[in-house]
Amino acid sequence: MIKCNFEGIKIITLPLMPGLSAREKQQLAEKTAIAFALDKSDVLRAYDAADEEFALFCQQIRCEDATQPRRERPLAVLLGKPYNTGNPFINMALAAKLAKAGFDVITGEQLNVPPTFTLPDLYNTLTWAFSRQMLKNAVFMNGLRDVYPVVVGNFG
Repeated sequence: MIKCNFEGIKIITLPLMPGLSAREKQQLAEKTAIAFALDKSDVLRAYDAADEEFALFCQQIRCEDATQPRRERPLAVLLGKPYNTGNPFINMALAAKLAKAGFDVITGEQLNVPPTFTLPDLYNTLTWAFSRQMLKNAVFMNGLRDVYPVVVGNFG
């Protein structure tokens, strides 16, 4: 959208996201180093530092054990991209509406999925990181009592 509306502007798009494979991280570091005229090793150190900070942040917000056998209210887990699940304007205050309807509400990022939990091989071809995480959360929740995934998207 920006490129179509602003002539002469150089757009740099890099997939800066946590959890990339070593090969993807190397490719990203190389592209970033070239785009910003930086040393590749500096880019890798910065990426690793950001990845560590993000992991610490995720540990701090993971507050819900969905496997808890007894809960007073059902749990709704908002699955989607953080800019959809975390913005009450974009999601039309969905969390508040679910809470008013009697649910405890968290986002997928707050779901305490064990690090050892993996998706079945059937889903190995899914390449998008957010889609993979949403599916991992949904598969983890499958069969849990009173835990309901709510997919928040913005495409119809």
